[in-house]
Amino acid sequence: MTRKLKAGKRLSGRGLLIGAAICLVSGLIVGVLAHLIGRFVYLMILFPVLMGLAGRFTLESSVVLGKCRHLAIVIVLGLLTVATIYGSMHYFDYLMFRHNIKTHRFALSILKVSSPDEDDPDVLIDDMLIRETGTAGVIGYLKLKTRDGISITRLPQDSSNIGMVGARIYLGLELLTILGLTLSGMGIIRKPFCDPCNRWYVETPLTPTAWNSVGAIQAAVEESHFTSVGKALEKPAAMPMGLLSSARCPRCEISEPVLYIHRVNQKRRGKKATKKVFSSFVPFDGHQQIIAGVEIFKARHE
Repeated sequence: MTRKLKAGKRLSGRGLLIGAAICLVSGLIVGVLAHLIGRFVYLMILFPVLMGLAGRFTLESSVVLGKCRHLAIVIVLGLLTVATIYGSMHYFDYLMFRHNIKTHRFALSILKVSSPDEDDPDVLIDDMLIRETGTAGVIGYLKLKTRDGISITRLPQDSSNIGMVGARIYLGLELLTILGLTLSGMGIIRKPFCDPCNRWYVETPLTPTAWNSVGAIQAAVEESHFTSVGKALEKPAAMPMGLLSSARCPRCEISEPVLYIHRVNQKRRGKKATKKVFSSFVPFDGHQQIIAGVEIFKARHE
């Protein structure tokens, strides 16, 4: 029987620290960039998607570089990434909000009407937020922002403001979009890993094959008839086609190799799309039998 790939269960304090550091630094960079670009233009659908994709890349990088494979740890890293991206974006928006008021004399003069004995701009802004929303700080700013609604285009004197209810719904959907896309990167924890060497496996392509031969190849691997893999290979004549590859630890021969089967489709402009459709650990002797069958197949069709 072959073994399927599963998430790891090993906990590593060092890996957690490395992964958390990557999430914090990368998340902060993404959040700051979103704030800076959003000052000039903010596309309500595109921006959350881009931030989510950046979050996914950050999570995958933290897992690979920190060698974090425990599901609970990866979920925590994903939540940390989302909180850093989304939180930093709104926090820098809040700082810009305060800066704009401080540098606008007319705005400060209006605030002083409600607090005539106070001269500190920071206190005046906090008093205004408490008076308007009941809360100071960034939470009060977000309440004020959603109360006044969000403009779709951020152009002056436009009629695209979605109002308070729409703003709160949008912010919730925005957060869920970023969260969902970020956590979609958790699948990387199933990437094979060598625990004795503390190394990720390295994948190597073996050979293409006709797509109608994939079923026989998969059945041969599942039934541990590894010599039948080479006999089932067929030269691909058209798309889609199958692609065999294997992954091994780059350092040792302790951990079993992994066999992959990919589906390759032809896309527009000559590009190809590859998707893994099968993966399984195989014993060393079975892997050698598969390699030998592949070499015979290649020699026969050269």
